[in-house]
Amino acid sequence: AMKCNISANATTSYYQWGIQVASAWSGTGVSSGQTATLSGSVNYGQTMTAGSATFTAAKDTSSPAYAIVAAGTSGITAGVLKFAATNDAITLNRVALQLTNTASSTSNDLTKVYLYDGSTKVGESLFTGTATTSVVTVSGVTIPKDGSKVLTIKVDVASMDSTNASTLEGAFIAVDLDGAGQAGSTYGTSSSGASVTPTLSDTAVAGFRVFKSYPTFARIS
Repeated sequence: AMKCNISANATTSYYQWGIQVASAWSGTGVSSGQTATLSGSVNYGQTMTAGSATFTAAKDTSSPAYAIVAAGTSGITAGVLKFAATNDAITLNRVALQLTNTASSTSNDLTKVYLYDGSTKVGESLFTGTATTSVVTVSGVTIPKDGSKVLTIKVDVASMDSTNASTLEGAFIAVDLDGAGQAGSTYGTSSSGASVTPTLSDTAVAGFRVFKSYPTFARIS
């Protein structure tokens, strides 16, 4: 097999390696030392395309529909994001999130925000003070080359008391990927160690509304 390294400064996008002149083949026996007569045919090999490592992120189709939740509930699934890598595997380092329904919610409505890879927590953060954006440091997540990885946004909702009832009761909360507002905050690392910063757009999850409590119904057979 023939292998090579392509310079980071390479300007050519397409490469071929093959046999240009069949008669140029020659060889010598390892044990006998005798010249061997070799035969072959011209073959220029397949065309290979070199490209930069990139990745994207968007709302996944499994992201939940609008829901009603009780104040003080932990581990609410706020949304699901799908990350897709091209040309190389990407180790995800940070993901920027934002509260998008700020007319009907504040940073005080949530006590913590998490990212999960399946059942494994891979990062957590806070919306501190009056900030409506937060950057989650991610660990242990690799987006496969020319493949995808799905991460779930989960949140803990603040408990309701006399100090926050007027704002938390009925609050409509949505936590989205902050693609446009925090350019560069979401980034990863390629297999070569190069930092990869994608061009992203904001997502728009369905969100959920918070009440102190709500009734549930069950069918009696």
